[in-house]
Amino acid sequence: MFFVPESVLAMAQTIEPAADATRGHATRIAGVGFEAGHAGQDYREQGQKLAAGVDGIVSMLHSWSEASSATVRALRQAVTASVSTERDNRARIAAAGEGSV
Repeated sequence: MFFVPESVLAMAQTIEPAADATRGHATRIAGVGFEAGHAGQDYREQGQKLAAGVDGIVSMLHSWSEASSATVRALRQAVTASVSTERDNRARIAAAGEGSV
């Protein structure tokens, strides 16, 4: 498989704004919040379920954002490592070629 650093960086650049936006949505939803009492005294049980559901959604959005951000970091690290290795190998090959002349 041919590794194209620019393509991998482009993937990271595509994912990063989505990760940031997802984190922002989770923060806004958590900020609005939902408590069981918001459903009214006759609907406390349903309100508790809704509150748990909202908390679950916020948690999932945070997890998705964290996983996406970790993917971005991993992609960038892979590019850095690949480019560095390629550069080192190129220098060694050039040095070996110069030494055999």
